Amino acid sequence: MAAELLGVSERAVQAHYQLLIKAQLVYAKSYESESYEKGALPKAYGLTDSGVSIAFKEGFATDSTKTFKGHALSTIEHELMISKFHLELAKLSEHKGWDLRWRQRDLDKNKVRPDGLFQINRNNFFLEIERARLGNYKDGRPGVIRKLDAYWKYYDSTGCEKDFTFLKFRVVTVMRTPARVQTLINLLNAEGLDKATFWVSSEADLFNFSTPKSLISFDSLMH
Repeated sequence: MAAELLGVSERAVQAHYQLLIKAQLVYAKSYESESYEKGALPKAYGLTDSGVSIAFKEGFATDSTKTFKGHALSTIEHELMISKFHLELAKLSEHKGWDLRWRQRDLDKNKVRPDGLFQINRNNFFLEIERARLGNYKDGRPGVIRKLDAYWKYYDSTGCEKDFTFLKFRVVTVMRTPARVQTLINLLNAEGLDKATFWVSSEADLFNFSTPKSLISFDSLMH
């Protein structure tokens, strides 16, 4: 991902990361990805606490700058998908001439805990990456439905305004596969959460959204 973003070779990226690791500014974590078959395990890189401090001190920090410390190996691909969504959205926004604002820090609130928060031309979106199969059932409702129901209760509330300074938003939920997209849409309809607030896409087609009402895209909101 870094090599593609920077337009340099994988070897150049590895050499640069080794210098940052030696300076204790970056962590490297090997993990067994879902596509791994054999050979060396892939590595994910992230900032140490010292790396974050330096980024802020030197003016390189953004609202997505945070430490890699404490991330379990089981959550690495989840974090990478958040980064992939961010990078692809940044490229799309630049191409379209949209004003994109992205935030990935200080998002855990009492009612919701989004993976990301972004704004495109003043339209607010929370991001949820759902890589696991439906599970964590309580009272017959899977965890993802309880999570999205919490967003609906949060919508247009004084709590949302207090936490994030806005009232209304949409929730983008990225599922692993198109089949899981349809499963979630069916569940939202069955639960009465048939709101255009909920936009659902798959990892293979990040910006091809379905809602319980219809298909939709970012273009429909931009003026």
